[in-house]
Amino acid sequence: MTRLLFGLLFCVALLGSSVLAKELPQDNTEKDQLDLIEEDDNLNEVDEESNENVASNEIAGGYTPDPCLKVRCGAGRICEVNDKGEGQCVCIPECPQETDDRRRVCSNHNETLDQRL
Repeated sequence: MTRLLFGLLFCVALLGSSVLAKELPQDNTEKDQLDLIEEDDNLNEVDEESNENVASNEIAGGYTPDPCLKVRCGAGRICEVNDKGEGQCVCIPECPQETDDRRRVCSNHNETLDQRL
């Protein structure tokens, strides 16, 4: 009789936990990713505004504006001024030493190397 009672109690607990699990929201990661994207966009807007303020101050003070202020370069590239005085993205001449272990690569000879492309 007690085994039957414990079995019934176990089934009720199992059903209750499955109902509670279904009621919890499942797409928290999507919301978190959207929040991160929105924060990045806000930071980019602040960066652009500060760059514009610096550029306008330089023009007012008689300085020539930096052509690289409005150029955005991807990973592994930097902005340099070309012969025409325009900013252009070029490959960085030397990769910095990687300190973050997550960005290192493991070779098939069991060696850990820096990522260098």
